[in-house]
Amino acid sequence: MKRLKLQVAGIILLFLAVSIPQVYGQPANTYANEDVLQSADYGNGNKYQKDFLLFMDLIVKQHPISICDKFPFDVEALRKEGYQRVGECKDDTNFYLYLQSILASLHDGHSIVTNAFNSEYLYPLSVFIDENGIHVNAIQLDNNAGLGKTIKAINGKSVSEATDQFCKMISYTNIYEKRKLLRAQISTFNLWHYAGLCNEDSSLVLTFTDDTSVKLYPVKRNELKMDAIRVANFSTPRTASKMPFSYKLFPDKKICYLQFDLCQDRNTLAATLTEEQRTTMANQLSKYPVWSEFLNTMFNEMAEEKIKTLVVDLRKNAGGNSSLCEELILRLSSKPIKTHKRVDSSMPYTRGVRYMAGKNPDIPTFKGKVIFIQGEQTYSSAGLLATYAYDNKIGQLIGDCGSYSPTHYGHMLTWLLPNTQTTVMLSSARFIRPNENVTEPFIKPQVYIPDMFEDFKTGTDKCWEWILTHQK
Repeated sequence: MKRLKLQVAGIILLFLAVSIPQVYGQPANTYANEDVLQSADYGNGNKYQKDFLLFMDLIVKQHPISICDKFPFDVEALRKEGYQRVGECKDDTNFYLYLQSILASLHDGHSIVTNAFNSEYLYPLSVFIDENGIHVNAIQLDNNAGLGKTIKAINGKSVSEATDQFCKMISYTNIYEKRKLLRAQISTFNLWHYAGLCNEDSSLVLTFTDDTSVKLYPVKRNELKMDAIRVANFSTPRTASKMPFSYKLFPDKKICYLQFDLCQDRNTLAATLTEEQRTTMANQLSKYPVWSEFLNTMFNEMAEEKIKTLVVDLRKNAGGNSSLCEELILRLSSKPIKTHKRVDSSMPYTRGVRYMAGKNPDIPTFKGKVIFIQGEQTYSSAGLLATYAYDNKIGQLIGDCGSYSPTHYGHMLTWLLPNTQTTVMLSSARFIRPNENVTEPFIKPQVYIPDMFEDFKTGTDKCWEWILTHQK
């Protein structure tokens, strides 16, 4: 295990990038409802009370839980209780976090109050979470004796008790998404403070399994000085590419490795930009690949090299535009591909299971073996791809359990609460997996290979090792 000393402007834990698909270029719609605006409570309320009433009306009218399920709280009771509570709010941050705690109770990993996670102060800490616990992979330079250790307790509470309380602020649909978001947000001071888990002096005392401990204080983002584990990936074909997707052939193994890190290409990115932005970014856009052209090149080269196995690595793919996933999977099966049912909040009925439109008949279907690799960060559109493959029995799925839920909320719309300028990203549809008889909130791969801290430290890619071992 090597160490890397860092001085960073902020821990690279971009919550929006790992928890929700980005809504590129989508302007916020200012939310208004005339009945709310004309009510006595709205007229008499302060800015927090006014926007709380709009927020409650927004989730009741726009979130699909009102059609597909039931709210986990009494709406009218919460409306009255919350109106009184936010009347005593002293600052915007507490208001944002209160609204976020309500969204978290919906267990919809996409919906979020974006302002809630804008914390000026962070704890100098980053962790790796696996089946064996929560491990420190980066920490304040002055406390680097804790690097690589496993956390047993936080401020005197067991690590499970403390993190369960902390995660009440976070929207998640399954245990693996909870793990991913805890890992992303564990440094956020605002969340620890709001949950009442930090000490009076704002510190966190981490006690490790070897009974040593360190005390961390929140610091400004631009003052973070960290010591981290440096990982050298010696056993993996993955590269630190800036492109959303790339491939590499292993002719001696008859394998093509497709690193699919983002469901976005030149065309889908350009579609989210204004004409002025497209003109300004013309040079950058020209360097961005087009998915259909990329696939044509890859499959043609695979045919020339008589490749027998395609490996699609989705481990770092947090989503994007699902049309890329559909274009890929249509090239992998000659049979009709069943997709999801969809329930929209604006159209309160269930659309029947649909099948993807067939591909261009001039494009051949790959007849070889297909292996999909998923991991904790596989999410949103990438999760849809894994779900379609799994439920339609296309290829083999290996790796860790994904943080996506095969039946999930999505299709987010961005709303602005006008009195506090609070931004709410809210799901407007529910997607029901093709095999709707299966109700588990995650997919366990046919070959389960969990991400483990020991492998992370040594740069060992157990999934790739399994593929090489089992490739005929």
